[in-house]
Amino acid sequence: IQMQGAGGRIHNSTISNLREGNYQYPLTCTIGDARAEGLIRFAIDLTKPVISRVDDGTYSCGTDALNVMVYSNEVNVSEYYYEVYRLAGQTVSSPVKNIGNRTNATPLVSSAKTLVLNGTTTPELPIRIPASSLEQGLRYSVRVKAQVKAGWVGEFAESDGVTISNASLAACVNNSGPP
Repeated sequence: IQMQGAGGRIHNSTISNLREGNYQYPLTCTIGDARAEGLIRFAIDLTKPVISRVDDGTYSCGTDALNVMVYSNEVNVSEYYYEVYRLAGQTVSSPVKNIGNRTNATPLVSSAKTLVLNGTTTPELPIRIPASSLEQGLRYSVRVKAQVKAGWVGEFAESDGVTISNASLAACVNNSGPP
């Protein structure tokens, strides 16, 4: 444990053989007649985070972002890394320039899951993923992994998918919130 002292002094103390858990150690510093007391709190975390479920809803309902809930065994998440995939077997538009520099959209059927977005975000939930570049009517899945304050990074967990839709879709009319 490293403790910053007054006047630029640093005091060190080694504590060994600690098991995973939360700890607190009282400190007393005495210099002459002056006495200061404090408490150091810290956690020993030796396990990677495990995500049990990623919920991105069924439809986006015209929102400007996907609201993704992540359920895990961790309370000390420092950040989430996410990837958004367009699912395979869907007809997608592919812009093609032809003579005269006119752009036409040519429909293609995707044969594989395609990474379309990724990023890192804070531990705040739900994770808000911008939806502006996602194509209306297509289905996407979200993969998420967590990193904890101790530095451990878990494995990816994947959602069952969300369809990008507008708010007038019948399923969205009575939608009460994320996801």
